[in-house]
Amino acid sequence: MSEDDKKTFREFFKTYNKMSEVCFDKCVWDFGISSIRNREDRCLNKCVNHYLAANKEIQTVFAQDQANSILSSMNN
Repeated sequence: MSEDDKKTFREFFKTYNKMSEVCFDKCVWDFGISSIRNREDRCLNKCVNHYLAANKEIQTVFAQDQANSILSSMNN
């Protein structure tokens, strides 16, 4: 496994762990039962979808910025 692959996996798991922590803290309220309640499930789904959409947007903007930087350096 290359260093780039390792870095990609590390970044993926850092993102996954952060998303899990944020959404769990925000959405899971009741520890008195052994299953997730419907409102918690809906909150978790909404939180995960929002987090993934935001992350995708950030990656898109970053990729565009990188492409612009490369083009700019090639033109100079």
